[in-house]
Amino acid sequence: MDDLSIALDELFGYHMVLLGTDPAIDIPSMTRVQQVIRSRPGAGPVGTGALSVYALDEELPFETESVDVVVALHALDVSEDPHQALREIRRVLTPHGHLILVGMNPRSLLGGLRRLQSARSQSPWRGISPVSPHKAQDWLSLLDFNSDHARHKLVVPTSTRGRLRGVLQRLDERLVRHNVPLGSAT
Repeated sequence: MDDLSIALDELFGYHMVLLGTDPAIDIPSMTRVQQVIRSRPGAGPVGTGALSVYALDEELPFETESVDVVVALHALDVSEDPHQALREIRRVLTPHGHLILVGMNPRSLLGGLRRLQSARSQSPWRGISPVSPHKAQDWLSLLDFNSDHARHKLVVPTSTRGRLRGVLQRLDERLVRHNVPLGSAT
C-alpha cells in the first residue's frame, strides 16, 4: 500500500469517494482531501474517518462533476457492470479529477489460483470477475481518461514465514521495481 499512500498524499480537493472493498485500509489518514465518503452497496463495517453512503457503484448518488478523487478498490472486480461503474465515475469526477483504480490481475499466479478456487461453490471468490489491466486501459481511453500505465504489485505471494518469506519479499520487490505484468494487484 506504499504506492497508494504516496499517490493519495499528492492529491488535493474537497471530496473523495471510496468505492469497492476493503474498509480495513485507513485511506482517510493517507490523504489531504477534506471530505472522504465511502460508498458501499449494503450494511457492514465502515472504515474509520469516512462518511458512509449506501449506493451501487453503477448508480452513484453524487452530482455530476462534484468529486475530486475517486479511489476504486476492486470495485470493477466485484461490479455486475464494471463499464457502467466507470461511466458513473467519469460522470461524478470534476474535469481535473483523479481516479485511482486498484484491481486484481486475472493473469497473475494468484489470479489463476483464485479462478480455480472460485469453481468451488463455497469459495469466497465466487462471483468475482477480475478486469484485466489491458481491458481497464481500453475502457479508460474510451471514456477519455488520461491514464498512467498500470503498476503491478504482489507478483510473488509472500504469505509464508521465516527465511523463505524474506527471500520471496526481496524477489517480489525486484519484480515490482521492473513492473513485471504478473502482479496480482494492478
